[in-house]
Amino acid sequence: MSALAGASVLIVDDVADTGATLKLVRDFCAGHAARVRTAVIYEKPQSSEKCEYVWARTDRWIDFPWSSEPPVVPVRSA
Repeated sequence: MSALAGASVLIVDDVADTGATLKLVRDFCAGHAARVRTAVIYEKPQSSEKCEYVWARTDRWIDFPWSSEPPVVPVRSA
């Protein structure tokens, strides 16, 4: 029995650019959950996935504060 069996699932992402990641996750969840919906902050016009919940639609490049800096800072040798 799947942990998602009978569940309602909301998949959330920051941006739907191509839609490939959302499609992959939605398709996986759809095979297990009772209901699947998606939400994004920004949806691009070229996205293959049209989300149920969207804050804004744009074709502009988006610099998020959490992705504008490198995720790992190199350790300096002594």
